[in-house]
Amino acid sequence: MRQRIAAVLLFLVLIAAPVRAAFTSNYDAVRAKFVALRGALVEPLSARDAELAAAVDKLVAKIDASDSLQKDAENAKFVVGIGKAFRLDPDLPGLVLTLARDLRDDVVAHFALLTVRMDALSASRFKTRAGLKLEAAQAVLAVVETASLADDARRMAFYLEKAMKQAGPTEKFITKGENKDPLDCLDAPGEGALVVVAGTGGFHRACQSLASVVPVTELNRTQIDVPGAEPGERYHLDFAVAIADMHLNDQILPTVHRYERDGLAWELLASSGGGEVKVVAETPTSVTLCLDHDLPAPSGSGQKPDSIGARGYVVVAR
Repeated sequence: MRQRIAAVLLFLVLIAAPVRAAFTSNYDAVRAKFVALRGALVEPLSARDAELAAAVDKLVAKIDASDSLQKDAENAKFVVGIGKAFRLDPDLPGLVLTLARDLRDDVVAHFALLTVRMDALSASRFKTRAGLKLEAAQAVLAVVETASLADDARRMAFYLEKAMKQAGPTEKFITKGENKDPLDCLDAPGEGALVVVAGTGGFHRACQSLASVVPVTELNRTQIDVPGAEPGERYHLDFAVAIADMHLNDQILPTVHRYERDGLAWELLASSGGGEVKVVAETPTSVTLCLDHDLPAPSGSGQKPDSIGARGYVVVAR
């Protein structure tokens, strides 16, 4: 009886709590469906239904606890497994297939960003190893696409997890390369952005974009934001010059360099000797900016690390 009461209380918590629904929004519909199916089980629960209810509760908890795309990919196989018990539901198979395809799209985008970071590295053993690992992960991802064409959510889930595991070492090698080798802005791609932020204690982040950054312009003022991987994370540049007036080999003094994350900000102001940014490429439709500066944490803030290095390139649309 105590176990049944505990199970009921857990279910009430699940349906009453704000829906966090995983690292991405891909799980929202599937999570809601499983909660509804769990609620439709008739009390008193049979032994089989009690076991099924406990499995759903565990699945929802796993979904809510996910804090990375890696874990979202891992959880897909549990969705497929528990979904078999509700195979008579007319909506669930389609929702599970949609989930798998949405996760595939996110993994494809993640691999594309890894490629941007890897291509920006100068030649090194880290770049070579990252390339080999990413190539292997891409091969696994090709199997996911084949499974998608066959509407096979089970195979998609299995190989999505495998692809993300293959890509894990790729990111580690890229990070080592970024920490060791300076980014060569002269070899920067013709579009997109990558600003690597690193500090003491292994602090390492990358703000990046596949597409060229569209600035916010007001009179002769230009503001540029390169997004990070998390909500609210960004690298911000503020110039007292219009983007149209930036030309090849110009050295431009930004009013602000700022990296923001988790409500914290490392900031370098022009008034405190803010570093210059160089224009290393120019076309009629864009300019490529190169930056390499140290940003201190606010004095006396206690933020760690005390300072960070930020270096990279930003292709800005005109």
